[in-house]
Amino acid sequence: MTSAAEPGSLIFSNITVERRRGRHRVAALRNVNLTIKQGEHVGILGQSGSGKSTLLLVVLGLLAPITGSYSYGDGTPSLKPARGSIGAIPQDPGSSLDPSYSIAWSLREPLRVLGLKGAAADTRISEALHDVGLPESLLDRRPHELSGGERQRVAFARALVLEPRTLVADEPTSALDISSKLTVLATLRRITGERSLTLVFVSHDPFALQATCDRIVVLHEGSVVEDGPTAEIFESPHHEQTRRIIEGASSTW
Repeated sequence: MTSAAEPGSLIFSNITVERRRGRHRVAALRNVNLTIKQGEHVGILGQSGSGKSTLLLVVLGLLAPITGSYSYGDGTPSLKPARGSIGAIPQDPGSSLDPSYSIAWSLREPLRVLGLKGAAADTRISEALHDVGLPESLLDRRPHELSGGERQRVAFARALVLEPRTLVADEPTSALDISSKLTVLATLRRITGERSLTLVFVSHDPFALQATCDRIVVLHEGSVVEDGPTAEIFESPHHEQTRRIIEGASSTW
């Protein structure tokens, strides 16, 4: 699905990306055409090896396509998004929260990159913690003192302090129990709606995407095989791979 450029759109035009596997290089994305408009909540669904994480690396400007073009913002082809315009929520917050430092330090770190200090930084941190439902009393604690759900919401707050226009989430609930998963998904849906943020949510779990996204794009072997409104994807999936993923996940919740 492609369209004319609009401010804040993510546009992939005939993108092909190669990744190294052992001694060989293979196509992780194949001629992908995709437009995600500002404010859309889009789920990227696929099994392991389908190209989901590669797509996120392109969005974040961490991986360049070998053919095609990617643009973000005003539609001008560019690999690097503007600093602070995209916030990332990792799969494992343990990989982004330094165990040696307090939560306050972890939340201040991205603001230092933007040059924000003092009261301005304090305000952003306070607002982000409030939005994700965490008390400021957690600021003096370290990651290992928090539950898995709390750590993931801290990682969410860490993305929000940048005041981004777009959030990308890489399997943010895969390591959580059902209660924590539901809390994180509800928080994600609420905040992206309240702040009018674009959401690009990568997952192999169709029901996590159903709870948060209005549109689902299905990847299989590096290609887009299905793209449509979430309700339609669930009610009448057209591609066999989409049906397999939905049916295979039906017993996990």
